[in-house]
Amino acid sequence: MYINVWYVAAFSKDLTNEPVKVRMLGADLVLFREMDGTVRCISNVCPHRGSSLAEGCLYKDGTLACPFHGYRFNGQGECTLVPSRRDHEVQVVAPGMRTDAYAVVEKYGAIWVCLGDDPDAASPIFDMPEWDNDNFRFTTNEEIWEADYHTSKFTNLDYVHLPVVHGILFQGNENPIQAPEHHVTATEHGFQSVMQVNSAPSEGVWQEMREKDAKVESIMKYFVAGFTLRGQVEIGGIGSNEFNIFYEFTTPIDEHRTMMRHMFFRNYRMEDDFDTEHTRRNLQNVHQDKALAESQRPKVAPTGPDPNGVYTHDEDKIMLTYWGLMENMRNNGWQIDRSKLQDPDQAVRIIPSPNRKAMPDGWVYEAMPLIHPSAITEPSVSDLHFVDIESIEPTRSKDYGKSEPVVPRDAKSNATMEWEAEALARVEKAPGFIQPMIIKNAEKAAKESGSNLVTLKLLEELQAKQNGGAVPSSDGSAPKPKMVKRKETKGLGMANNKELDGKVVIVTGGTMGIGFGMATRLAKYGAKVVIASRHSDTGEAALTRLTDAVGCDAGYVAYFQMDITREADNENVVKFAVDKYGRLDAIINNAVFPGDFQLLADESLESFEQVMRTNVTGTYLGMRFAIKQFLAQGAETGDNYSIINISSGATRDTGMRMAPYIASKLAVEGLTQAAALEYSRQGIRINTLLFGVFETEKAIQFHDAMPEFRDKNAAKHHVGRFGDPEHDAGEAAAYLISERSTFISGTTMHIDGGMCL
Repeated sequence: MYINVWYVAAFSKDLTNEPVKVRMLGADLVLFREMDGTVRCISNVCPHRGSSLAEGCLYKDGTLACPFHGYRFNGQGECTLVPSRRDHEVQVVAPGMRTDAYAVVEKYGAIWVCLGDDPDAASPIFDMPEWDNDNFRFTTNEEIWEADYHTSKFTNLDYVHLPVVHGILFQGNENPIQAPEHHVTATEHGFQSVMQVNSAPSEGVWQEMREKDAKVESIMKYFVAGFTLRGQVEIGGIGSNEFNIFYEFTTPIDEHRTMMRHMFFRNYRMEDDFDTEHTRRNLQNVHQDKALAESQRPKVAPTGPDPNGVYTHDEDKIMLTYWGLMENMRNNGWQIDRSKLQDPDQAVRIIPSPNRKAMPDGWVYEAMPLIHPSAITEPSVSDLHFVDIESIEPTRSKDYGKSEPVVPRDAKSNATMEWEAEALARVEKAPGFIQPMIIKNAEKAAKESGSNLVTLKLLEELQAKQNGGAVPSSDGSAPKPKMVKRKETKGLGMANNKELDGKVVIVTGGTMGIGFGMATRLAKYGAKVVIASRHSDTGEAALTRLTDAVGCDAGYVAYFQMDITREADNENVVKFAVDKYGRLDAIINNAVFPGDFQLLADESLESFEQVMRTNVTGTYLGMRFAIKQFLAQGAETGDNYSIINISSGATRDTGMRMAPYIASKLAVEGLTQAAALEYSRQGIRINTLLFGVFETEKAIQFHDAMPEFRDKNAAKHHVGRFGDPEHDAGEAAAYLISERSTFISGTTMHIDGGMCL
C-alpha cells in the first residue's frame, strides 16, 4: 500500500452533519464537516486513551470531542481543549497532545483525502469533464471487495478477460478471444490504452444501441489519484457520440479488503427510469470481476510483480505498465513496509501526515513503517519481459483446443444474468422506483433455479406468487373487485373555506403524491404552505403546479430543498418558514422511503438503515425543531399547534417484503404517542394519519405495470375506491390543523377506505 496518494474516502452525499469513521490503508480515520461545509479528515484514534473520535460530539466551532474525556481536536489535528482543565492552555495540561490531519478536497461528488505527509508531491486529482456537463446523467455504487486492492484492480486491467469472464467476444477476429492490437501509453500520472473492435451488442434494449457490424472504440485511462480506472465506450458505434463512461475509484481498506466505488455516466436514454437498467448492466461486469478477485490466491498482494512469473503479450501488457507506476512510488519511499506492520489489534496504525514533517518529535503513536528506496531488492519492471508473440509463427491450427465442456457453462454465468427482451420490456414498464426490487428478485429466483436467464415466464410466476399464487386469467374472466372514482361533491369540507387563514404549515415530501395533495388542500383553505423535498428541480416545478392549483399569489406558497435525515436541514426549514411568514403553526412529516422490498434475511443493512433514517429519524427531527419553534413562540395550554406524522395501512394489513418499512411506521406511531403525552398540555397536539392506498402518480404507474397488484389492493379497500390525495388526505390534515380538532391528540386516524378492517 502507498502513501501520498489522493484516495476517495466517501461520496459527498454520505457525509452529513455527523462524523463518519473510515478505514483506509489499515488506519482508522474520521471525516467530519465544519459548519461552513468544509470537510476535515484526522486520525480517528484519540492520542489520550485510544478512543474512537467518530463516536464523539462535533461542535459548532469545528472541533471534534473524544467520547471518553472530551478532549477536543480541530481539523488541523490540534487539541484545543482539555475540558477537565479548561482554564489552562492545552500544551500546559497535556504537552504534545495532537493528532494526525490530512489534506482534503471535495470534488466531483466525492471526498478526496491525500493520505501521506507530502500532498504537494502526490499525483493531482484529474479532470472529470462529464461532471458539469448537463448532457450526461450518472448513478453511483459502492461495495467492499474481500480482496486486496492490486488483485481487485488487475481484474479490469487487460482485454483478454473480456470474452473469458464477461462473454464479450471480439467479433471479426479469427480468434474472438484474442484482443485486437492496442497501444498502452504511459503518462506522468497514469496510462492510457485505446482499442477499436467489432463487439456484439448485449441482449434486450442494448441491442438497439448500434448496428450489428458497427465498430466500437474503447478508451481505458488509469490515474494514480484514487487508483482510478476510467472506461469509455462509444456505445452507439464510432461517430454516434453516444458514450457509456465509468469511473472506478479503488481505496484499500487494509491488506485484505478494498472499497470499490463507481460512477456510471451516459449521454443517451436520459430518462429517470433507465437509471436502474444502466446501473444493472454496468454492475454485471463489476460483479463478475469481484467474484474473480475474491477467489484468487494469495489473499495478500505481492509488493511487486513476481520476477519468476509468466508474462504474456495480450494479458499482461497493461498490468506491467501499472506495476511501473507502483515502482515509481516505491522508489519515492512511499510504499508501506507490510513486513513490519504490527497486528491492528495490538498496535495503532497511523499514516504519516504533514504535521509530522513539521513537528517530527513528541507523537504518542508511531507512523507506519515505509520501505526506504535503499532497501529495495526487487528487480525493476523494465527488466521483466513477455514473449514477443508477434514475431513467432504459429505452429498449431486455428481450431486447436476447440472442445465441448463436460458441464456447459455460459461465459457470463459468474455473477451475471441475462434477460429475455420481453422480460426486460416488462420491467421497463414498471415505475423506476420499483424496478430494482423486480430485477433483484427475478435474478435471485433464476439463479436458485440454476438458470442464467431471466425469462418472461419467470417474471409472471413471481408476480403470481406475490399475488397469493393466483395467475390472472388471460381472458380477464377472473373476478375483480369493483372500483369507482370518488364522486365529486359541491362545496368544501369545512364550512369556512378560509378556516386556516394565517396558519403557516411545512409539508415534507410535499412535491408529489399525498404530500402535494395535502399541501394543495391546506393552501386552498388559506394556509401559507412550505413544501420541501430533496430535489430542487422537481421542487420548483411542484411549486408552480401548486400555485396554479390553488390560484393564489406566488408568495403564499414556498419551496425549500432539504434532506430530512440531516439535522441542519430540519432546523433550517423551520427557520426558512419563520423568516418568510413570521411564525409556524404546523408541520406534516410526510417524506418516506419504502426500502428495497426484500425478505428480511435478504434486506441489506444499508437499505434497512436508510428506511429508519428517513422514516423515523426524519420524523423525529421534524418534530423536534417544530416543537422548539412552537415553544419559542410561547406555546401554552389552550393553543393550537399541530404536528402530523404519517403511518401506513401496512402496519395493520401486513404485507410481504416490508419488514423495515412496517417497523419504521410503527415506530412513528410510538413517537407520536410519547411526544403527545409530553407536549399536549403546552398546546402542541401530535397525531398520526394512517393511509391506505392512494391514487398517486407512483401508485398509478405501479398498478398499470402490475394489474394483479391493483386487484389485490382493490379487494382490501371496502369503500370501493382508492384514496384521493387532496380530497381525502388533504381534508384529514386540514381537520387536524384546524380549530375543530383541538380535543384530539396522540391518536392514529385511519384514512384507509376500510383497508384495516
